[in-house]
Amino acid sequence: EQGPLRGVIQIRRSFLGDTKLNVFWDAPARDYPSSFFVQDIILYEGIPRIDFVTQVDWWEDNKLLKVAFPVAVKAKYATYEIPFGSILRPTAESSNWEKARFEVPALRWADLSQNDYGVALINNSKHGYDIHANTIRLTLLRSPASDRPKSASAPDPFADRGRHTIRYSLVPHSDNWKEALVYRRAYEFNFSPYIKFAEIQQKGKNGTREESFIKIKPDNVVLTAFKQCEEEPECFILRVYEAWGQKSTVKIQLPLKPKRVFKADLIEKRKEEIELDEENEINVDIGAYQILTLKIYPELS
Repeated sequence: EQGPLRGVIQIRRSFLGDTKLNVFWDAPARDYPSSFFVQDIILYEGIPRIDFVTQVDWWEDNKLLKVAFPVAVKAKYATYEIPFGSILRPTAESSNWEKARFEVPALRWADLSQNDYGVALINNSKHGYDIHANTIRLTLLRSPASDRPKSASAPDPFADRGRHTIRYSLVPHSDNWKEALVYRRAYEFNFSPYIKFAEIQQKGKNGTREESFIKIKPDNVVLTAFKQCEEEPECFILRVYEAWGQKSTVKIQLPLKPKRVFKADLIEKRKEEIELDEENEINVDIGAYQILTLKIYPELS
């Protein structure tokens, strides 16, 4: 595919595992491939991101399928996303237990950055990463050994067998992962926007009108939820967290005029009330990596 907005390169591959080569497994021929791959590599106009859509027909035993990206970055530590934050891990194996740790968990992204440049690998469903030296790897599929007692319940000998569509994205960037807003790029990759056409009464100079449903500053504060309260349908819950590890003051503007705003815990129980400024903007302090939940009562007309 080659168009004004994106270009797509398609690669087709096949694989014949050692166990399938040595043991007849109902294939059309002894050397018939045991797994098949179709990979689309997608480049965009004006978007610094390379998407990969990998379709796999996987029928292997005792195999781990990984994707690897050697990058031109030198760093002693890599950064991995964890729930409501991130964690640094070394890229060199300096102890026996680090050598034994062949991969580590991460949520939507892992990043390898030096002072002026970095590369992030974003996923939407695979969470096993390993970054050693300058190579970023992500586990796509895992098939455990099949030679186990019939009475054993784990590992599952059929784990990950079948057809899969796996998506991940490589994001090169300047500066470090914070300045590059890697966590925002990961949210954009995982949560596509919904588009709806609607009539508008007011138009700008160029014939369009631009509005933001929720405005949150600064950039190190990430919105994770905005929903109706579970037990009080007349109010809303807004939840954010601090992503950089530094104290900040959160400034929130909403499309609805808030009447009262309270801090709340994770089960939506009210705590202290927050004073609103003259423009009904919510200003509240947030700690490093803190999860902040607000309970908002709108002014109903």
